[in-house]
Amino acid sequence: YDIKVKSQYSTHYLLENSKIQQKMDFVIKNGNNALILDAKWKIFDNNIENISPADLRQLYTYSQIIKNKEENIESASVAIIYPKTKDFNKKIDTAFFDGTKICVLPIDVENIENDYFIQEIKSILAI
Repeated sequence: YDIKVKSQYSTHYLLENSKIQQKMDFVIKNGNNALILDAKWKIFDNNIENISPADLRQLYTYSQIIKNKEENIESASVAIIYPKTKDFNKKIDTAFFDGTKICVLPIDVENIENDYFIQEIKSILAI
């Protein structure tokens, strides 16, 4: 595998001739595929309809920047990460209007190993 992980990834600008940089929490590249991870430290109620529209727009923008500005990247998926709760403990998959995959992932902030989280990341990247 040719996996590269970058945190606080900010090599691209939102506007031409601008200093408005986009800072992605994590970008994982596996060959010509990319996964953008964005962590949110608020409680998710397990209802995808309640994700902030601003958060969704942010993630969609990130996916387009990676797809259009990164060499050799053919597809970019996004994952929004929320703390695991008793009500939110399984991945939710969906897609944006253009087919860009988005998943909502729980992370156990009290367990450093996070086996479920790591397993889901590997499945998204097809490792």
